[in-house]
Amino acid sequence: LTALALFYLNMVYPHENSRIGVNVLVLLFVAAFILLAGSRDFIQLLVGSCSYTVLGFYLINQPADRQKFVFYNFLAEMALFTALAVVYSKLGTISLDQLGAYQAEGYHKDLVALLILVAVVAKSGLFLFQNQLLDWQELTFNRVMTLSFLTTPLAGMLLFAKLQPLLLISPFAIPLFKVILVMSLLWGFAGALVIDNIKAKALYLNLMFYSFAFAWLEQVPEALENGIFYVMGAV
Repeated sequence: LTALALFYLNMVYPHENSRIGVNVLVLLFVAAFILLAGSRDFIQLLVGSCSYTVLGFYLINQPADRQKFVFYNFLAEMALFTALAVVYSKLGTISLDQLGAYQAEGYHKDLVALLILVAVVAKSGLFLFQNQLLDWQELTFNRVMTLSFLTTPLAGMLLFAKLQPLLLISPFAIPLFKVILVMSLLWGFAGALVIDNIKAKALYLNLMFYSFAFAWLEQVPEALENGIFYVMGAV
């Protein structure tokens, strides 16, 4: 799949690919995905998440969009780091397998759940942070496609799947997340209908897709492995 993606990107405006090294960045994104998806402790999770931020920074070449991207993702990384630090201070372990124990023994549960929610929403560019996705319309299609399907929205989905036990410890986290998803879905639907610019329309449709994918993932966590990726090509 990676080879096919590289083949396609080299056909679409090949001059840009050779000039900015999109090929190398795509391979590094795949490596970051493997690290984050296969993470078993907090350190691997944080390194994988930060890798997406660093690689996305190098792929964006518009200064204003780059600053916005870094701000949102730095906020997400700090929220993630703080939440995991609180969990570690109570559990004394960095293993992701032990997150379930925090529900019974942990403290500051609402704060931890809120920080994880901020990290997931900010990284994914959902409602309140949607400009991170929508402002990519200033970039070329190669960058837009690579950012849309290989960067922070995907990282946000992986973080959600890995850290869902920490969201379930608070009664308000999942309902609030559902409200954000509905707002994102409506925002994306309205933009896709009203706006004529083809790249802007594609990004609003991406916002719709990720809102739908998160709703699916929230109901069936294992869908990340056997369902969501199969519809990405169609999107």
